[in-house]
Amino acid sequence: MSTSPVAASVSSITGTVNTNSVTEFVCTSNQTTFTISYTVGELMVFLNGILLDNGVDYTATNGTSVVLTNGAAADDVLTVNTDK
Repeated sequence: MSTSPVAASVSSITGTVNTNSVTEFVCTSNQTTFTISYTVGELMVFLNGILLDNGVDYTATNGTSVVLTNGAAADDVLTVNTDK
């Protein structure tokens, strides 16, 4: 057992651990809409590894789709992290 006064005074530590769910899409030419389930406000969207800005580069407001402002190029990779 620890002899540290700090460790002796801590009775328990609790926390919530969330898992991340990452989905990748290989885009078709000019594709804008991607179907995926998520919690609104709790996702990150990347296009070819670059983090996009919600409301500027894409819209994600309904929990079921991500819509790019500008169409992707063929074979671009859209990655969505939903924090689920």
